Amino acid sequence: MPGDRLEGFPELWRLATLHRATRGAPKVDGARLLGNVAALRYSTLERSATAGGVAVTAGTTGIVLRVRFATSVAGTAMHLGFGDNDVGMSSAAAPANLILLTPDRLVFGSPYIVEVVNRLHEWEVYYEVAAGKFLCLIGEIGVQTSFIETLGVEV
Repeated sequence: MPGDRLEGFPELWRLATLHRATRGAPKVDGARLLGNVAALRYSTLERSATAGGVAVTAGTTGIVLRVRFATSVAGTAMHLGFGDNDVGMSSAAAPANLILLTPDRLVFGSPYIVEVVNRLHEWEVYYEVAAGKFLCLIGEIGVQTSFIETLGVEV
């Protein structure tokens, strides 16, 4: 009806549906990690209200678009990868067939460095993750507590 305050709502609903159809279903995953003095640690990213890691849906590609990361030690780098299996939180074992997404390859340093401890750092990225794979946070050697949240889509 003319003058109805909800008159524009159907258009907004169609716009949201269009974005979901063209950009994919939004996904937010997160993980915690407690580092180790002598070895790397690995944590599979989980979705809220799930019991364990979540793989990229079959027949789709996961695309990570934004990363939020915090840690308890200044100078710690954010390392992200994916593998074939869920390793849980702060695991000594890496996922099978681990592929690193961050450009450092755990050797030359990372462009994603925490400068201020316990403050959320945020970066825009573009990482593709194959269907059936599990995203994984990789903790550097040293005792630190880290948190990561990724925002992206599956298309």
